[in-house]
Amino acid sequence: METVLAVDTSEVQKYLKDKKYSLLTENKDDILQTIYSNYKFLIREEIEDDLNYRQIIPYCLLNFGEKYILFERLKKQSEMRLHLKFSLGAGGHINEQDNASRPFKIIENCIKRELDEEIIVNYNISENITYIGAINDEMSEVSKSHLGLLFEIKLKDSCFQVRETNKMTAQWLTVTDIYSKYDILENWSKITLDQYINIVQ
Repeated sequence: METVLAVDTSEVQKYLKDKKYSLLTENKDDILQTIYSNYKFLIREEIEDDLNYRQIIPYCLLNFGEKYILFERLKKQSEMRLHLKFSLGAGGHINEQDNASRPFKIIENCIKRELDEEIIVNYNISENITYIGAINDEMSEVSKSHLGLLFEIKLKDSCFQVRETNKMTAQWLTVTDIYSKYDILENWSKITLDQYINIVQ
């Protein structure tokens, strides 16, 4: 039975107030510290739709030069509500196997594991990754019980290989090309595109 890292919603609610569809950067370090101080591992199916908890999801933006990897989630993805949606983020739930004696290592372990499961890319996790902020989306059913942690990974080159070819496809796209697919982006990707990429470009 899968266990996932979560925090009581009450622990992070003060950062989420009036931020129902937002990339939270102002208090990003406080949010991360709150997660580190209050996380627990719970059975996923028992809290999947329980708004008393927020499941924490590292969401990794993969960048090289002026392009980003855009994923398309196919019908064999486990989350039906995201089928045939386009996504800028690689990553997933933090599982108990990612646990470590130092809290920050838990997220790092998750990122390395999830990326290795989904896609082969060339990066150094201690040098090429930046924590951008937390993604809160209370507008879609799939996201209400989750809180994203947005990381940007600057890849060392443009080479990649999708591992889970039955679950996703991927391609390099410019920001303009990504905006052309805006209507079929998942919400976290829209937030990332509008509130981060569009600002730093």
